[in-house]
Amino acid sequence: MNSQLKNRVFKLPDDVFNFIHKIFTSLEDKTIVGTQRAKNLLRTRNLSYSQLKAIIHDLENGDPNSIQYKLAGGELMLNWAKTHLNGERQMVKNIKKSKQRANEIGQLNDIRKNPFLSKHKKKTNYSIPRNMMKSNSDKTSVTPISSLGIFEEVERIKGLL
Repeated sequence: MNSQLKNRVFKLPDDVFNFIHKIFTSLEDKTIVGTQRAKNLLRTRNLSYSQLKAIIHDLENGDPNSIQYKLAGGELMLNWAKTHLNGERQMVKNIKKSKQRANEIGQLNDIRKNPFLSKHKKKTNYSIPRNMMKSNSDKTSVTPISSLGIFEEVERIKGLL
């Protein structure tokens, strides 16, 4: 579900923008932690999915009285970000459920596709080497069994019997 949201960009609401702008302009020291993020938000007025998740994490785990908390948008940003992200996730889920219901209703030749499963490719070029054995002397090296002299030892034991 998150893969559909990964490359999305969300527009910052005006009330959150105004709050951050007010806090940023009232700052005397522009070198404290969080000012770069605030500058970026004020300049672009956009948030990527990963930025939104990072801001939610920082706001949930931060001190509500700190200037960094306020520079990130504070309680206003936290409430908007959570509700907006949950709405976007729910929208993706509803689209998948609709596809699932449509596939169940209009199935062709008894074939149904599950939209919740992602498509993937199997690696066809990866094959395990045959007659290979890991050497105990070096954990990273792989040597063929024939070069270890095992066959000669087996023949010698057979000759003794």
